[in-house]
Amino acid sequence: MNDWEEHITIGNRFFKKEDYPMALAHYSKSLNCVMVDLPNRIQTEPECVIKSVLISYFNMADTHCHQYDFEDAALQYAGAYRFVQRLLNSCNCCLSEQARCETMKACNRLHHEWSKFISKHVQELSETNQETYAHAHNMFTLMFSPTTTLH
Repeated sequence: MNDWEEHITIGNRFFKKEDYPMALAHYSKSLNCVMVDLPNRIQTEPECVIKSVLISYFNMADTHCHQYDFEDAALQYAGAYRFVQRLLNSCNCCLSEQARCETMKACNRLHHEWSKFISKHVQELSETNQETYAHAHNMFTLMFSPTTTLH
């Protein structure tokens, strides 16, 4: 995780200097650092790995927002969504109970952050990005709504 932390730290420095292209480059590298070792580390360090992926995506989204590039910001949330979808799809066969729990927490956090973004920027987004969010929102709503049983 040291490489991930290093790229996040460097990206944050560039972000504070408003050098957004360099910040994005380092946030992207941070994501790649986590993804390279994901299959091995998801079982041993699921909380750390999943949080690192979300932080990388959220930092890239925030950076795009500071550049008024809301379309690319939305694509970062969609990337985070695809990541948690892949984890959810593999839950039945290969993820530990802890990894499944962390994935559910990640879904909740992603839903919250993406919803805040959408409430501020829906008017600036393409129909495709709005539809992607709507699909994800529906999935999250189903995941977190209480189940109803019929008697």
